[in-house]
Amino acid sequence: MVTDPTWIWRDCEHCGTPFGQPDDPGRKRRFCSGACRTGAYRARKRRQEQQDQQQREDDARRRAYAVLRKLRDQTPGTNGQPALSGLETRPAQPKE
Repeated sequence: MVTDPTWIWRDCEHCGTPFGQPDDPGRKRRFCSGACRTGAYRARKRRQEQQDQQQREDDARRRAYAVLRKLRDQTPGTNGQPALSGLETRPAQPKE
């Protein structure tokens, strides 16, 4: 006796299109086609690259602020104000 396999219906994780597959043992499909699988992979990689870029920018910003804080703390007479132009960090030159 040959029986018709039971089908599992799912929605594609990338495009949302419903698709069916036989209820066989093993890992179930997540995507309706190879194009959706590739599109999901590229979107995932793009998101990761954007997060990595944001992390690099945040780290650079933190380092720059740390340098400014260090300059501010080492500069006498600035009353805790950052020395942005660099003029505040130089000692006054006597006029001749």
